[in-house]
Amino acid sequence: MNATTASTPAPSGALSSSRAAALPGSPLSEAYTRQAPGALDRITQALYWPTMAVIALAALYLVFMLYAAGLTSWALGVLLLFGTGFAVYLSKAGFAYRYLFPAWPGCCCSSRSRSPTRRRSASPTTRRPTC
Repeated sequence: MNATTASTPAPSGALSSSRAAALPGSPLSEAYTRQAPGALDRITQALYWPTMAVIALAALYLVFMLYAAGLTSWALGVLLLFGTGFAVYLSKAGFAYRYLFPAWPGCCCSSRSRSPTRRRSASPTTRRPTC
């Protein structure tokens, strides 16, 4: 006899769900029920979209300030970064790309390679840093 199935034996061929339905007081019957959301869950659900709206407005303000300062290419890059980030992290369709998204900005920013036609100086003291 198993402690989770109480003391009455189940009929042969019965599934565990029917066993749980037959024994309402057993821990097995309570293991698969869905509890009502608590106060913290309700607060989190209520503040999720307003928080996302504030973050999106802050990102748009940053893009506007970059554009107003005359940094159009930076403004486009930041807009692309935040727009893609919101699309990946807020949509269910972008769920698979959540682990790939942090990698591509890093790859794009660090892929500055030297051109093969550029000569290196002979002396290491006159070489300029490339970062």
